[in-house]
Amino acid sequence: MDLVRPLRHSEPRSHPTGQPLSSGLHGPSPRGAGGLANHRLSRLTNHLRFRSSGWKLFVVFVLVLGVAISAASASAWYAYVSSQRRRAAASSLGSVKSILASSLERDSDLLATVNALVATHPQLTNGSLAAILSRLDPSQHYPGSIAFAYVESVSRAGLPEFEAVTQRDPPLAWPARTGSSGRTTGRRVIA
Repeated sequence: MDLVRPLRHSEPRSHPTGQPLSSGLHGPSPRGAGGLANHRLSRLTNHLRFRSSGWKLFVVFVLVLGVAISAASASAWYAYVSSQRRRAAASSLGSVKSILASSLERDSDLLATVNALVATHPQLTNGSLAAILSRLDPSQHYPGSIAFAYVESVSRAGLPEFEAVTQRDPPLAWPARTGSSGRTTGRRVIA
């Protein structure tokens, strides 16, 4: 049996301009082989064009996907950093609130101590109060305390006696003054 088939020769194909296709190297192709070679070459270039456009689409798709993933990652990172910043601010605010509350409580404790001392010891003088406060060391233990004052209502008739007591026992950290140090305005004495 003969397994070899004879090669069919086809007519050369022509270009739309009417000229026969050639292999491009040796002028017009002879009948048969050149036409087949050009046909195969044209199919191969068409196939490569299709493949290259497929690659272009794939590259564009990968690029767009990468940009989308990068944008999503940036958004997630921004949200994470923002939440960490809010947590840190809340934590700092909580610390400041507790320090301030503690300081105010200590200041209130000092004020309550002084009020109780004055209320339970009516004979307490300014000098003995200063001695007691120096043992408490308010500038170290109560740094938020600026000052405190004791206000006593004095009638117009009792004003000379009050001034005499103030001369003998001046208020804390105030030097003794001579003469009338207060002036009356209506029902109050302003020293």
